[in-house]
Amino acid sequence: MSTRIDMRDSFAAGNRGERPDYCEEAHLDYLDWLRESGATNMFGARPYLMAEFPDLTAADAAGVLGYWMKSFGERRAVQQPTDPEPEAGREFPAGDEGYGQ
Repeated sequence: MSTRIDMRDSFAAGNRGERPDYCEEAHLDYLDWLRESGATNMFGARPYLMAEFPDLTAADAAGVLGYWMKSFGERRAVQQPTDPEPEAGREFPAGDEGYGQ
């Protein structure tokens, strides 16, 4: 199976609401932060997720992102953010080559 099909299958599984075994709260928290920062459209968030968590493969990151997207509304209804502003001083990986593609 090609990597593109692996990523599409992983994203689809996550987007059906199936939380991947490897999906950690830290991944979801990072994606929440990334969204609030406005640094990227969330459909382009996979490379950011992989840069922040180097142990994630492209397919794993796609699965986490799909799950985050599917569960976002439900998780936000339960979570009341204490600080709606992105963390001050948080930096993105150096350069933007490959991000948002």
